[in-house]
Formats: sequence, structure tokens, C-alpha cells
Amino acid sequence: MEKVIQSIIRIIPKNLNGSCLVKSTEIFIPYKEVGIECLTREVTEINLFFESILKFIEMGVQDIDEIAQILGVGYNIVKEVVVDMIDQKYLVTTENRIIMTPKGRRALETRKLVTIQKHFINQVLVNLITGEIISGDGISTSKVQKNDICLNEEVRVDREYLENHHSTINDIYQKYQVDDNVFGNQSITRELYKILDLAYERLVYIKNQLYIYMGTDTEEYQFAFNKDMSEQYINCFYRQVKDIVPPSLDNFFERDYSFVNSHKSRNPIDDKLFEKTLCLSKVLSECGDRVDENLLEQFQKRRYMLIDNEYRNYILHNSDFSWEKLIIVSGRLKKIFDNSIWNEIKNISRNKEIYIIFDGSEYGIENDLSKLKANSIKKHNIILIKKRNLNQNKIYFYPSVAIDIFEEVYEMFKRPATLKKGIVEFEQKTVDELTVQIENNYNVIFQSEKQEENEIREKRNGKKLNRNSGRRYKKEQKNLS
Repeated sequence: MEKVIQSIIRIIPKNLNGSCLVKSTEIFIPYKEVGIECLTREVTEINLFFESILKFIEMGVQDIDEIAQILGVGYNIVKEVVVDMIDQKYLVTTENRIIMTPKGRRALETRKLVTIQKHFINQVLVNLITGEIISGDGISTSKVQKNDICLNEEVRVDREYLENHHSTINDIYQKYQVDDNVFGNQSITRELYKILDLAYERLVYIKNQLYIYMGTDTEEYQFAFNKDMSEQYINCFYRQVKDIVPPSLDNFFERDYSFVNSHKSRNPIDDKLFEKTLCLSKVLSECGDRVDENLLEQFQKRRYMLIDNEYRNYILHNSDFSWEKLIIVSGRLKKIFDNSIWNEIKNISRNKEIYIIFDGSEYGIENDLSKLKANSIKKHNIILIKKRNLNQNKIYFYPSVAIDIFEEVYEMFKRPATLKKGIVEFEQKTVDELTVQIENNYNVIFQSEKQEENEIREKRNGKKLNRNSGRRYKKEQKNLS
């Protein structure tokens, strides 16, 4: 259970005075990743060959053959160097004579060569909320999914914006030079000279965490981001949710209004259990990464969920504790699970049985579950059981952990928002009793010796799924014709 606890420690914040954490949700911060087409200025110490040619020209020796004879090298070698110097605008030729340009004269005086050339600086990230410009090297960005919550872009990035931040982009360019310069050659100086245009641009996101606190005595809320030193994110969030909410933040609120109407009542709070949970939360937020026997014992006692999605930590770190089978009951699977959870469930099915009791009326879930099963290596380990009017969320790692989740609707910014609360049980006897209740309530058999009956039920369920798919296919073909 140590990895589960450590994963919670890493994300659990300190409670604010007079308030407790009631919701933790991922919010994605928009960034524009750009490639910059630019001119760079490179200054190097003049090499001896260049300097010698320039000095001879200054003394009036302007014939390539004569310079080659004086230097004692082949004509073709000197000619090749002179051609390079002409290309770099240090020399020009006229009437078979080599003449030094003003640029060449400066190079001879300063013993420095200055080269202007086109260059591309890639993976530059512009924060579309704060306007901060950073190097994208080594930073993990994300693409958002349909149900993800994102702040809406507030900064417009174009060539003019980049030109106004010339110094910052030059610092990024300097960093790239240091990283690429294996030999640490300090005789070369490179700097950003001029920004020409955007070579490419794409919208990416970086994940952040929004914490919502509720007063212990009142329904007053406080909001805070995990990484928000100057509170620019939270101020942006307030601006965007108080008036016309952009589509990117719509999923912060509850949009199923039939669910809203049926979940306005409050579940009674067990004060002793609540105090025990607050105490554990305080210990975890202050203990660092160390998990000792006392903490482990305190963690594995009956309590409320420490964070509203604590169940994720057990699923993602399921190999960290002993259990036999996973039992999931929910009429809102799309709301409580994301892609990372579904991927882990598919991995779990390679070695253990997973029973998923789902609500057939939840939009699209039947099709998603059938795909999940079809794409699993051991399909028989995923048992799908369709029911109607499910109003419970249960996640049991039988016989070790049972999590009962209940959802309540609260008003935030004059719109409904759902908070998940839950009770976590670790006592095996209690987990056994709760599992039997599910079997009785939903006419399900979880015992391994009853596997044959489960397979018969699953085949019947599979036929229903196939018939429904066939009806949908025929209906689509009819509509197309």
C-alpha cells in the first residue's frame, strides 16, 4: 500500500484554515508551441589564414597566385578560402583584383569574424494565460480529450509579440547553444539578431491541478491552483467562469440536468469519521515521502476519501497491495473514469477478473465497454453486466478495499457542480459483507467456482450487445439509402 499512499501524498494539498478540500480536478493550461525563423549573429575569433590574406590585401598584394606563392601553399587552396571570404562579404573582386570590404577591414581591426545566417529555433512555448515564454525542451505537453477542462487562451502570439520579447527568446537560444556545444568552445558567440517569422505553431497544454475548498461550517468555497505563484491562473479562472463560460470550461460544471435534479439532497456526515479523515489528511500533507508502520496503520482504517478521486490511486497502483478481483458498479462511468484509468483496467484484465456493472442508459458506455473487452488480451476476464437506473458508484478491490462513492450537486458561480465524496473500507469482513450486498442487489455471482454461470450470463449479454449493434447498423444503412 506504500505506493498508493505516496501517490496521494504527492497530490494532496494542505487544508486551509476553516476549510477542507472537497474537490481536486485537473485543469489544462494552454500553450502555443512555436518554431521561430530568424537571423542569428555569430562572432568568432578570426583564423590565421583569413587574417593573413586580409593583411596581404591591406599591403597591396591583391593577386591570388601571388598570395599563394608568399604563403607557400597551393593556388587552389587559397582560391577556395578567398571564395568563402567573398561569400561572407569580407572581400569583393574587380578587374582580377581582390579588394577588402568595410566588413573585412573591421574583421582585421577587431580580429573577429561576424556571420549573419538564417536559423530556426524550435520548441519555444508561450503560456497563453501569463504570456511567459519558456524553452519546451524536456517539458511534457498534452493533447486534451473531449471531456477535459481547460482555461481559455488569453494571449495572442504573432511575430510582433515575439519581437517584443526578443531578449527572452535570445536567452532560450543561448541555452540551446550551451546544451549543443559538447566541447564548450568559448571563442564563439552566437546571439539572436532578428526574428523573421513563425516557422510553425501548434496549440498544446500542460496539466495543472485545481483545488476546491469548502468551509467546515458554511458552503463557502475557496479555489487554488497547485502551481500558481502570482495567482494569475486563479484570477483567469474567476474571470472565465463568472460570466459567459467558454466551452473549454463547460465540463467543470454538471451538464446532466436530470442528474442535478435527483442529487440535490445531502448525505449525512459522520462527524467522528470526518475528524479522523481531516487528521490523516494533515499528517499526509506534512510527512514528506516517508511511509512508516504507524502511517500505514492509520491510512488503512475506515474513513472518508482523502481526495474526491482517491479511487484512481488504487487503480493506477493496484500491484502495490494484495487483492483478487475488481468489482465496479456505476451509472456514470464516463464521468468517474478517464482514458488512463481505462487503459489500466485493460492491463489488469490480463491477470485478474473484472466485473463491471454499468447502466445501459449512460450515453455511449455500452459501445465503449464492448470495445474495451474486444481489445483486451484475455476477454473472458472482463465480465460486463448491464442494468438500468444505477444511482451508485462502487469500486471494490475484493477482498482488500471497498470504496463507496456518492455524488452531491452544489451551486458554484450560479451553476451546478458535482462533488464526489466516499467512504473507504479496509476491514475484510466489511468488504465481504458489502460484496454480498452487491450480489444480492444485482443478482450477480462473483465466486470463482461459479465462473461457468458467469460465462453463460456474459454470452447472453454479448448477444444483446451484438443485436443492438446490428439494429444500429441496419438503421444507419436505412438512413443512408
